[in-house]
Amino acid sequence: MYYCLKKVPAETCDNCGEYYLNDAITEQVLGKAESAIKNGAGLEIIRYVA
Repeated sequence: MYYCLKKVPAETCDNCGEYYLNDAITEQVLGKAESAIKNGAGLEIIRYVA
């Protein structure tokens, strides 16, 4: 079983245009990933919207 997080709110770097997650969102995503792994599942992030 895998979890897929969609539409994760991301910021865009003004300098290079790269997407990144702020600290609060990163903490939430990592928490969900850790929970999934502890329950024997995988986690795949395939798309997020800034």
